Amino acid sequence: MKILLAESMSYFVLGGASKACRGLIEGLAQRGHSCAVVSIDNRQQLEAQGLKPTMAKGVVQVELGGIKIFASETLEEQWRPMAEAIRTFDPDWMLICEHGVLLLISALDAHPSRTVVVAQSIITHLPTGSAAAIEDQIRVLLRKAAGIITISDYMRDYIQRWSGLDSIILHFPSYGSGPYTHFNNFDSGYVTMVNPCVYKGISIFLSLAEKLPQVKFAAIPFWGTSAEDHAALERLPNVTLLQPSPNLDDIFGQTKVLLVPSVWGEAYGQVVVDAMLRGIPVLASNVGGLPEAKLGVDYVLPVNMIERYEQNARMEIEPVVPDQDVSPWVETLSRVLTDRALYERVSRDSREAALSFVAGLGPIPFEQYLEGLAAPGKSAAAQSSAPN
Repeated sequence: MKILLAESMSYFVLGGASKACRGLIEGLAQRGHSCAVVSIDNRQQLEAQGLKPTMAKGVVQVELGGIKIFASETLEEQWRPMAEAIRTFDPDWMLICEHGVLLLISALDAHPSRTVVVAQSIITHLPTGSAAAIEDQIRVLLRKAAGIITISDYMRDYIQRWSGLDSIILHFPSYGSGPYTHFNNFDSGYVTMVNPCVYKGISIFLSLAEKLPQVKFAAIPFWGTSAEDHAALERLPNVTLLQPSPNLDDIFGQTKVLLVPSVWGEAYGQVVVDAMLRGIPVLASNVGGLPEAKLGVDYVLPVNMIERYEQNARMEIEPVVPDQDVSPWVETLSRVLTDRALYERVSRDSREAALSFVAGLGPIPFEQYLEGLAAPGKSAAAQSSAPN
């Protein structure tokens, strides 16, 4: 098959959604499919990766590991690489991923029967309290697509409840092939949070750091972390700011416990499984897909979920975060940090569950799903070239 994956972000960004998409398209390419990507990348970034991109008519092109990349340097110009990829690559399938509403419109205008939506979060394709007119437009777009892929029971139920549409749950092969370092960090390391921000539960993290001043905390600012968040983190003497790293061992090698206290509809929580693979105990909230990502291992803790969004003075949609009771978090974290037998049991259970889960992942379920859709207009050559 000829498969195009389109996303309105860099192909190389460190975020979980991009990592998942990258793992999928690379896996499909390794299976013998002809693969391409539409992304936002400039020539300097690609050259820094050791690549030799070309640029014509506002479209940056390069090939990496047999995958053709069509990129624009800005979001506003992304229609150019999308149009060029559709024209010259002529995909049998277009997977429209994270932040891809404008790309979804382009794909549906060209070939709705070849378009599949990949819903990785509620904040990109799906509503979070936006205007009714925008929600109606998104519903119309989703109904035109050939199919919808999502990543958790939570997301499937959310999509069905909101739009009336069915979707299929497919877990992305985004954790690498291993082996995964098994850290034994009871005697050292931070209580770490990745991407501290309002959606991810920074208020809970800050409260824990204040209530447990003897504990060393670490925060890894990322896409959601605002200037106000930075300032709040820097005010606490027991919080260290760490830099994001493409090598997860750099992070988890310094982590004793991972906190994932999200207060919004987290689609799944890839970082939970990443940590568990390395034997790092994870304390996650009981919202969205996080309980699923915990794979039945302790601990899933209560939070008051964001239920309402309001428009600020800049006409931006902002969440209204409820007050939180952090006492269950304080009690549980204190026990895990001080009870070696408990820590080692949760570490062992986490690693075993994550290794078993990851062993069952791969690109084949995606391949079979696309073949099963049997879109009109799919060429006989594409059908005959699919791997067995």
